[in-house]
Amino acid sequence: MFYIAVITGANLIIALKNALLFKDSFTYSLCISITATVFLIAIDGLSALLIRLMPESWFLPDVALFSVGQKERSFYKKIGVKHWKHLVPELGLFTGFHKDKLQSTNNPHYLKRFILESNYGVIIHLANGILGFIILLFPFLGGISIALPAAFVNLILSIMPIIILRFNIPILMRLYKKAHTA
Repeated sequence: MFYIAVITGANLIIALKNALLFKDSFTYSLCISITATVFLIAIDGLSALLIRLMPESWFLPDVALFSVGQKERSFYKKIGVKHWKHLVPELGLFTGFHKDKLQSTNNPHYLKRFILESNYGVIIHLANGILGFIILLFPFLGGISIALPAAFVNLILSIMPIIILRFNIPILMRLYKKAHTA
């Protein structure tokens, strides 16, 4: 619900800003803003699909790219991830693997899959945040006045799940190593 509220609010603010600053009609600006949002969702979906086609071996628990240091984990604690992570939707329904609740703490196969899905998620959301700026290449999406703010909202909404996933990885790794040696 939080994401829908943010996206709706952002579309309204972007449209209102354009209507006031550029004398465009509010309805026209809102339609362009909503169209930009639809394009962003399509870009996000396409990039997620392409990343899911990458080899699983690139996303396994032992891949150094996904390790999380103590300073990074401390930063996530300082920004209170535990207090707001419930606001971010978990879209495991698209992969058949839900990451919103840990089902087992001692099954190494389950924990490995959880880490694998988390690592895929990190790269998917990173790509979504960056590739969202592609909409600036489509002039009919409002350019700097509409597409750019929409792309920034997409970036922020992509960073939030990355933070959550990276916050959880050290815990999952400890459980995985413990279960793997047991």
